[in-house]
Amino acid sequence: MSVSNQLAEITFRLDVQQKNGIATGTGFLYSAVVNTENNTSQPLLITNKHVVEDGISGRIIVTVVNTHGKTEHLKVDLTNFPNLWHDHPDKNIDLTAMPISSVIAAMQQAGLAPRVKCLFPSDIPTDAELESLNFVEDVLMIGYPNGLWDDVNNYPLFRKGITATHPGKAFKGKKEFVIDIAAFPGSSGSPIFLYNEGSYATNTGLTIGSRVKILGVLYAGPQYTADGKIIIQTVPTQQMPLSKTLIPMNLGYAISSQELLRFVDVFK
Repeated sequence: MSVSNQLAEITFRLDVQQKNGIATGTGFLYSAVVNTENNTSQPLLITNKHVVEDGISGRIIVTVVNTHGKTEHLKVDLTNFPNLWHDHPDKNIDLTAMPISSVIAAMQQAGLAPRVKCLFPSDIPTDAELESLNFVEDVLMIGYPNGLWDDVNNYPLFRKGITATHPGKAFKGKKEFVIDIAAFPGSSGSPIFLYNEGSYATNTGLTIGSRVKILGVLYAGPQYTADGKIIIQTVPTQQMPLSKTLIPMNLGYAISSQELLRFVDVFK
């Protein structure tokens, strides 16, 4: 499979039932190493904390191949929803994770083959790799903006942009960076990839080949009000009526993917 085809199978549209309606966000699969001695890993569904907070129940749709070799889209209701999620060890980091191995195992026991792909720690750039990047790099964001998706084939939407700050420099002292992509409701939790196919520029010149690494996870975006005041707001999960007119600035704030490595402290 091509790289982009594989990336299409790492995300899930996450529908969360709340008291005031259904919130929509993006989740993606990441395999956290939980035992470094024997390299045991745990597949996790990653999203933002603000996507699942106040959730009563949740649902994802998993594409599977049945015993007849046919493709199906299986609705998976996540019961006991509030207790499924384990937050990032730093309470100021808007990330949470749900172990998903039992969901995958149940499908396999039923004779179904889940058609999913998982990211691994090796897909996260090292400090040296981040430092070697340019201020402006091509990025790809995968998710469900405004809840839009290909519901017939169960695929997300891809959006392309550039980095607006250096992904290896801590933006305002935090393990974050800014991207030049519009962040709409439903995009919360979207993985953001450094994405080059065919060739890419480095500090030493032009390199022939492809390069794909997960750089971060979208969680917020600056907006300005009709009276010109700029505010930073987590990407909402619902379209809600507001007394203020908020205008997106077509920028997104992303948490560094290196923060995913710290989930080993949660699940070990």
